[in-house]
This record gives sequence, C-alpha cells and structure tokens, in this order.
Amino acid sequence: MKPQTVYSKVKKHLEGCAFLTANFDNVTEVPFADLEQHLPLYRYHAPVVASTAPRLAKVFDIVCERLKVSRAYVHGFIVPSPETGACCRQDIKGHAAIVLNSGLIERFADGELAQVVGHELGHFLLPVQHDRLANGRPASWEDARYSRHAEIAMDRIGLVASRDLAAACKMLLKIHVGLSEAEFNYDVGAFLAATAVGFTAPAGDIDACGEHPHIPLRLRALILFAQSDYYQAITGVDGGIPLADVNATIAGELAQAVDDYVDASVAKALSGVSSCLYALIAVTGAKECLPKLAMVGLAPDLEMAKDMAERWSSLPEEEWVGVYKLELSAYLESAVLRCPRLLNQYFAALGQEFAGTDMEPKLEEVIEVFNRSVAAMRAQ
Repeated sequence: MKPQTVYSKVKKHLEGCAFLTANFDNVTEVPFADLEQHLPLYRYHAPVVASTAPRLAKVFDIVCERLKVSRAYVHGFIVPSPETGACCRQDIKGHAAIVLNSGLIERFADGELAQVVGHELGHFLLPVQHDRLANGRPASWEDARYSRHAEIAMDRIGLVASRDLAAACKMLLKIHVGLSEAEFNYDVGAFLAATAVGFTAPAGDIDACGEHPHIPLRLRALILFAQSDYYQAITGVDGGIPLADVNATIAGELAQAVDDYVDASVAKALSGVSSCLYALIAVTGAKECLPKLAMVGLAPDLEMAKDMAERWSSLPEEEWVGVYKLELSAYLESAVLRCPRLLNQYFAALGQEFAGTDMEPKLEEVIEVFNRSVAAMRAQ
C-alpha cells in the first residue's frame, strides 16, 4: 500500500482528535515514506522488539493496531534514565522513532504505557510544526499556543490508543507528581478538586510561553473528550456529547487559563507597532497612507500615536529619527516575542498598500529591524 493511502486512512480515523490549530489540514507532508533515517538508532539504543522487551513490544503492537498504523513504520527505543520521559524524534522522517526512558517503562502499567506511546506516535501522525529557540523552547507566544493545542490533540490520540481513560489520566498525574502510589493518592477527582483554585488564577507571561497546558486542564480535556460522540463511537458506544461542543468547552477553558491573556498582550504589542507607524506617517507628511493601516487590520492607539507625533515633531530631524527608532525597536521586540507570524503578515499587506508611496522605503527599514529582532530572538 502506498504511503499516501496509509496516511489518508489514518487521517480519516483520527480526524476527531484534532484541536484548534492542531489539525490534519495543516499537515503538508506525508509522514510515511521509504526513508531509513531511523536505522542508526539501532546502533545506540535498545530496540523495542518482542524477543527482548515482550511487554513493551505488545503495547506497541496494540497501539499501532488501534491507530491503524503499520507496526513496520513504528520503532521504539529504550534509553537508560530514571526520568519518566519519552519523545518522538522530530528530526527523523519516514518512520516514527519513539524513545522511552527506562524509568518510565518500569513505573508504568500497560494502559499507561499505551497512552504514552500513542501520544508520542501522535506527534508523528500529526506533526504540528512550530519554531523553537536554540534552547528548545517555543520561539514565540504564537508557537507556544500551537504547541498547547498540539498537546491536547496528542493526548486524544493517546486515548484512542489506550482506550483507558483512568490509565490515561493516571499517566499524566504520575509524570506531573513523580511519587509512588504509596506516597500519593492518584485520584483524579480529588486532584482536580484540590487544584480547582488554579483555574481562576490570573494568567501571566509564564503561562503564555508554556508549551504544555497545565495538567488540571489536560485532565479536564481528556475527560471531556472521552464523553464525545467521536470517542464513544470508536469504543463501540452509542451517543455522547457532540465533539464540536466538547471542543468549544475546552477552548473556553484554555482561553480563560491563558489564551485571553495572550490575545490581549498580542493586541497591545501590535497597537504599539502600529502607533509608531501612524506617528511616522504623520510626521513625514504622508498622511494619505494613514487609512491604509486600518485597511490591513492594524489598529493604532490614536492617543499614543498623536503623542508620539507631537514629541517627534518638536525635535530636529536628526534627533527625532533616533527617538523614533528606539521606540519602534522596543515595540517590535515585544511583538516578536508574542506574534512574529501575525506581524509579518501585516507587514506583507502594508508592503502592497505602500508600494510606490513615500512610505515604501520607510516600511522596508522597519521590516529590516523586525527581521533582525526575529533573528536575535531565535539565537537565544
């Protein structure tokens, strides 16, 4: 069977696991291909095969069967580490290479392992791409948001693989807490009740740049997804809550937890950049370009913009240009941290609107500063 045919079947089977930006419509490449980039791992790690790791190999077999993926495409590897970690190697294409720490394997039951393996295999089946800094963190708040959406989708794929909600939730709690069952009562209801106050706490920058939703929200999202008509049908049960309603509820909770804060911060950053542009247009006399900001969707703070224009106009040109560049750089750095893709789209649209006007070369200078800020951020 051709890779494209295999992937089409997987996509159809798992399309209900998508969540917001983490969806199969955004996947541009076919993960299944006759590439052998995974083979060197057999030299450096212990492979998951029935002859040496029978319990884990059986888990892999069950996960692949339930996700409708050929086991021949999925390779597991064990690394000696006490940490309860796992990953799907994103640098390897063509075959899924899932690496599991030995500490995780020894502490987790079969259903919990199936949730882990299914989650990691989901990163191969639904490879949501987002930029990262040199230290591995999301490159911007936009990228962190994409990552949070993806983690919710991966948890769903894991549940389709494990078919065990209790095991799926327990797995998340075990990784979150790190204690044995002798030391911690892994009662999901009790944990959610104990952490409920966190849902009402105000969000901040730490939440905005987090690549995973907080564990209470992930647990809530899994529990709600298990009640959906999509998941109920997979497990052979009629009825269930419409998946669209489940998604709306989870999106609302995610918005309350972090995304509303992100959206407000993004709007403020964009307003700062557009206010600088508004003031620059006013000071340089290209006022016919002012309506073009609104045409592309940029909304300056008019009071701020007019204050900038008045301050700059009161200075000699050799002075106000320096002040303008300093203020612009500060707002651009804020926007680069929060929404570089969105700002790049606005600049592209402005480029078309300013073409042939006196603002065209000035916008090009702004974009050059923006690109330098992006490069500096990526190098961190």
